[in-house]
Amino acid sequence: KLLVTEHDIKSMSQDLIEEVERLDSLIRDSKGLDPQAVAEAEFLLKSQHSKLQKLQGYLSVGITKTI
Repeated sequence: KLLVTEHDIKSMSQDLIEEVERLDSLIRDSKGLDPQAVAEAEFLLKSQHSKLQKLQGYLSVGITKTI
């Protein structure tokens, strides 16, 4: 079960990284968007970056050592 969990977490982490990169690209290309929407998207992007760093920290140590 532990190996499956670790694999799933790594997979979700990679998916999140790809989504964050896409969101970052969309924000940079958002010339005509409402400034409030851009600000909210930038806030969410920073939040996701923070969560990803924490998740990657767990993965670098290993799941069994963080439990």
